[in-house]
Amino acid sequence: AVQADAGLTMGAVTLEFGQKAQLRTLRTRFETEHEGMESSGLFRHSERVLAGYASAHRAFGVVQLQAGLRVEAERTRIIMDVEEEHAAVRMFPSLLLQWQHPGSDRVRYRVSWGRRLQRPTAAELNPFSMGEDDMNSFVGNPLLRPEQSDQLELGVEFIAPRTTAQVTPFLRITNDPIRPIKAVSQSGQATTSLQNLARTRAAGSDISTRTALGDRFTLTLAASLFHMVTEGLDYRNDGVYATARANLDAQVAPRTLVQLYLYRRGTQAIEQGEILPVTTTEMALTHRLGSRDQGRLTLRL
Repeated sequence: AVQADAGLTMGAVTLEFGQKAQLRTLRTRFETEHEGMESSGLFRHSERVLAGYASAHRAFGVVQLQAGLRVEAERTRIIMDVEEEHAAVRMFPSLLLQWQHPGSDRVRYRVSWGRRLQRPTAAELNPFSMGEDDMNSFVGNPLLRPEQSDQLELGVEFIAPRTTAQVTPFLRITNDPIRPIKAVSQSGQATTSLQNLARTRAAGSDISTRTALGDRFTLTLAASLFHMVTEGLDYRNDGVYATARANLDAQVAPRTLVQLYLYRRGTQAIEQGEILPVTTTEMALTHRLGSRDQGRLTLRL
């Protein structure tokens, strides 16, 4: 990828603009032998993206306004059994409005809207079977389309001497969401592939707080709760999703930091069933090397 950015200030207006060129190539060859018969295949996926963007920012007293637009042209070439080529031009506008509560600098409000794109990974595009065990395998889909999401957020931020809290209700609509679909043969072998469904709609809220506990400890708590509906390929499901996160930072020495992390995700409904809850814990010890932070050494458990 090659990227160039520039900024310009014209009175009360700040402008930023730039361009990015990106090339991604995936090339895989598959060879196997089954019952004395050999088979092989070749897959090549080339993706070229040329993008340009511009954004403008201006403050009107306690009100700040930012608007932007990104335009990209994508060309994809796929060589498998036959050669295919696809081209697309996409636009990604964004808008942000932020202001302080009248007469108080401890409460701030934010309204934002933006469009985002999430491209499939190399493993998701690989069409050759990857065996997970004797009865399960995963096959990627080289014809996957990127996920495109539009998100509207309404944010409120409360600022106290040692605590900052944020509440962010949101509405998100995603076209072409990528989802795993499992098929089972008569012999009982299961194959999981990826498909683009029609759309998802999610509405909920993020809540977070960050508190300084004395001079050496900082506690961050965050939670998300939202309702999501997924549609497409004769599948439809909806459910309530919840996650929670806690992070404690402890400055045990001038250049040594200990971090404790806890993450919990509730049950998730998917197209063919559900994913059970999961809990993740982590502890990290980080030591900065040198008085000017020339390097860092981290031990993670």
